[in-house]
Amino acid sequence: MLLPKFAVLNTLLSVIIGTQIFVTTNANSQVVEKSTITQTRAEPTQKPNVEKLPQRTFRLIQRDIQKRFGTSPASLRFHAASRETWDGCMGLPKPNGACTAIAIPGWRVVVSDQAKNAFWVYHTSNDGKILAYNATASLPRNAKISAPNIINKDKIIPTSSSSVIFQAAQITGFSSEYYAWELTNDGLLTRRAIGRNPGKPETIRQLSKQELKRFNDVLTQNSFNHFHRLSYLDMGAIAADAASFQLNYNGAVIEYTQTDIQKYPANLRRIISAWDTLQQRNSQ
Repeated sequence: MLLPKFAVLNTLLSVIIGTQIFVTTNANSQVVEKSTITQTRAEPTQKPNVEKLPQRTFRLIQRDIQKRFGTSPASLRFHAASRETWDGCMGLPKPNGACTAIAIPGWRVVVSDQAKNAFWVYHTSNDGKILAYNATASLPRNAKISAPNIINKDKIIPTSSSSVIFQAAQITGFSSEYYAWELTNDGLLTRRAIGRNPGKPETIRQLSKQELKRFNDVLTQNSFNHFHRLSYLDMGAIAADAASFQLNYNGAVIEYTQTDIQKYPANLRRIISAWDTLQQRNSQ
C-alpha cells in the first residue's frame, strides 16, 4: 500500500533533521501532546519522550508572554514539557533564599517563537493558575540558539559519591575517552573515566578554601538551579564533533555544547566561564 505524498515527505524530513517535534491537539482530552526523537548523546538509546500538557495551561502561558513581551499568542509554539513537583518558590529560589517546603504538582514548560528567535521557560501548577516565568533560563529576544529540550531523568549521570558538590561530565565530542570532573565539598578536584573504560576518580588538585568559595558563589549567585534539567545542546555543532557537557551542581543539572558561549543566557555564560577558569588553573 502506497503512502500519501505528504506522509512520505514527513518521514524523510524526520530522518534528515534527526530531531522532529510533533504537536497534536486532542479535543476530547484537552491536552497538547509532544513527542521528540532523541538527540545523539553519549548513550543514544534513549526512547522518545512523550508528555501531555493541558491546553488551558498552555493558553495561560501564551497570554502571560503576550502581556510581558507583546508577542502574539498565535506565533507561540509548544516546545517541551515535563511533570514536576515544585516547592513554595516554584523551583526558582533567590540565591541563598529559603523556600516553603510544600509540594505543588505542575509542569516545566518551554515555549518558542522561531520567527522572532525567542524562547521562554515557565514553571506552572497543574491547572496553570500559578505561573512562574523563569527569566534566568529564557531568551525572549534575539536568541542565537534553539529552545532548550528537557533532560530525561534516566540520562542524568550520577556522581561518584555524596561528597561531590559539582560535576562536569562530557557527553558528546570526538575523544578516545569521556571523563567526569568532580569537586567535593572539601575542595578536592578529581577526574574519572565514564566512557569505554569507567574507572575510579584520580586526583587533579586540592582547591584552597578561597577558590572553593569563589566557585560556589558564582554558581549560587547565578542561580544554577534555575537551569535544572534544561539541555542547550547544539546539534549542528555536535554533528561536527563538538564537545558537550552535563554539569551537575548539588543535584541541579544543565547540558550545553562547548561552542560560542556568548549565545547562551547570561547566567549560564558566567557559570560556564567559572568552570573553564577553574580548568585552566588545573593545566598551569
